[in-house]
Amino acid sequence: MVNESLRDIIDVEWHRTEFANEFFKSLLHRGQRRQFGLLERPSLPPSKETTIVEYKIFLCGRSGVGKTATVAKLAGNKIPNVFSETAGIETTSIYWPVQVKATNKVVFFRLNIWDVGDNAIRKFEHILPACQSNADCYIYTFSFIDRSSFEDIPQLISRMMGDDNNLEGRKPAQIIMGTRADQYIHSDISEMELRDLAQAWRIPLLRTKNTYLNKPATEQIYDIAPILDVICGMLWQRDNSQLR
Repeated sequence: MVNESLRDIIDVEWHRTEFANEFFKSLLHRGQRRQFGLLERPSLPPSKETTIVEYKIFLCGRSGVGKTATVAKLAGNKIPNVFSETAGIETTSIYWPVQVKATNKVVFFRLNIWDVGDNAIRKFEHILPACQSNADCYIYTFSFIDRSSFEDIPQLISRMMGDDNNLEGRKPAQIIMGTRADQYIHSDISEMELRDLAQAWRIPLLRTKNTYLNKPATEQIYDIAPILDVICGMLWQRDNSQLR
């Protein structure tokens, strides 16, 4: 569910409009999501050229909750069938366009997502500071079928914000992400507990299914839009509120 305040910042239905088609086509290659290299960017006709803003996002949480699968889903990649602990730091760049309501202009977000194995953080002291340095957003992850990972979230938030090493001094935006929402029927985490957690910390809580949608790329975009729209909206809100 999209945070109501974000509806005043970005048009959350814009990706379904005809005007948005050209922008989202630039994210595709031969009918599939395109994977962008370090120096690559979406190719748009001159009439559609737009501003690109870049952000660093740190995806954190205990091992096995589905961080890597979540990144794969958002990037349009196949989700691994077998769990394998992320050995170090892996970065994935995701481009996503949104229409800002205040200006009616389209802005392309380049989201550089940092995914790191929890064991690597514990083993190497330099990894956590590197992930936190200049981070624009922390996404705290838990699995709906791992209650202990959900109970870890308050401690994780306190640890991340207490040890924040953001060099520019700006507070990162914060999001809680529940993974494996497709298996919620097997979860013993209640809706009341989810609501209480989000309200207590004043952090929006999103849900993602760790399954690959084997359908046309357009439907895949509709599937991930609610998550990426919230991430982009919160980053835009953070920067504009801090400019005032």
